[in-house]
Amino acid sequence: MKMNKYSKGQSLLELIISVGIFVAVIASLVFFVLDSYLGNRLSQDMTKADFLAEEGLEAAKSIRDNNFSDLLAGSHGLIISSGHWIFQGIEDDLNSQLNGGKRVVVIENDPLDQNIKKITSTVTWDFTENRPEEIKLISFLTNWQKITGDWSQPKFVSSYNTTGNSDGTDLFFSDNKIYLVTANNNNGQNGSDPEFYIIDVSSPSSPALLGSLNLGATANAITVSGNYAYVASADNSQELKIINISNPNSPSFVSSYNTTGNSDGTDLFFSDNKIYLVTANNNNGQNGSDPEFYIIDVSSPSSPALLGSLNLGATANAITVSGNYAYVASADNSQELKIINISNPNSPSLAGYYNARTPENSDAISVAINGSTIYLGRVVNSGRELLILNVSNPSSSNLLGSYEADGDINDIYFDANRVFLATSNALQEFQLVNVANSANPIQISNYDLLGTANGIFYSSDNDLAYLATIRNDQELVIIGPGP
Repeated sequence: MKMNKYSKGQSLLELIISVGIFVAVIASLVFFVLDSYLGNRLSQDMTKADFLAEEGLEAAKSIRDNNFSDLLAGSHGLIISSGHWIFQGIEDDLNSQLNGGKRVVVIENDPLDQNIKKITSTVTWDFTENRPEEIKLISFLTNWQKITGDWSQPKFVSSYNTTGNSDGTDLFFSDNKIYLVTANNNNGQNGSDPEFYIIDVSSPSSPALLGSLNLGATANAITVSGNYAYVASADNSQELKIINISNPNSPSFVSSYNTTGNSDGTDLFFSDNKIYLVTANNNNGQNGSDPEFYIIDVSSPSSPALLGSLNLGATANAITVSGNYAYVASADNSQELKIINISNPNSPSLAGYYNARTPENSDAISVAINGSTIYLGRVVNSGRELLILNVSNPSSSNLLGSYEADGDINDIYFDANRVFLATSNALQEFQLVNVANSANPIQISNYDLLGTANGIFYSSDNDLAYLATIRNDQELVIIGPGP
């Protein structure tokens, strides 16, 4: 049977329509896949750029701490020299981290006050050939030696009372907000009370809650970078928890990482899209093979991935990171400070340690760093709780000096030749110590908080200290200089 001309034309038209529909569907799928890929890559680039811009501000702050007069007006690049940030050139080449990436730190003088500098850290890169991107962060740095208040007479500024009676465990200050975490607020049950709080402290005398989140377990430590907060948790299946804080009024859980075993996450540090997480002893006090130190890639916050880990043989209580090394405050009786080489994140290795050599074998529970100097806090004993160590040679650390706090030093914050201490001393939970002379640290002042201080953060931007405490009515306390 022959097909007439009309039938042939109809078949051809149907074929053309079918091909058109097929092409449209394929084009839509290609566009969707490409758009998803670009969106994911842009998110990763933005996270990395935000970190690099923040690093620029922190570097400027470090330069200020060493010598305010080095903050010269103009555009600057940055390098690390002898363990310290210094300005060099007019920009940084970041092409190895971001396509066509550059960073410029601009210093501007305040027209009305020579003791204030405006710092702008800008990171630019080429997301595509025709699509440049930029992250710009701004801060103001003061000459603390000239215009900070009288810290010889610290005073109570205000406090904030969280839901329930759980202890404040740690906190982080950023952009006039305090990110506060607490012990489990539901007696180990899956209640609705939060352990994570975002508190507006733009008016220090009247802190106000912005948002909170139930984490379901004790949160032992927190750090913040960009749009994310990272929490070290006692949750047996989520020792690292990642929280989206882009909307401070409604923080949301993003993802988690489950370490080996069930040991609690104790502390963490964020650097270059990596979380350095430490845990309690993972082998029930035995010399097992399970690690207490983890390096986790969080460049994609929704899917954190392990890079490397290391068995430390003891509970790791606190961590800080600088350059190619991580410094861990440990419960190891012969290695209270452990120094870990992290130059290869996939294979971290022990580079050195310091043995405090005290008869009481006091655990190290807090740590801070400035250049090649480590400030190590310990549990109270008949010796001194603060040790000041030279770690310029990681394989052979040596003691520079020490300080008697008469209490556990639960947290340390270094700023401009001073250390701010959170302690268990019943009359001096807050202590401020001048460490300009490492061999002879001297207390500047102290303050009775009427409850142990677990965490501390000092902001030079507004010259205030923020403390996480065990007080049931004041889990957050703000301390400032006196009249």
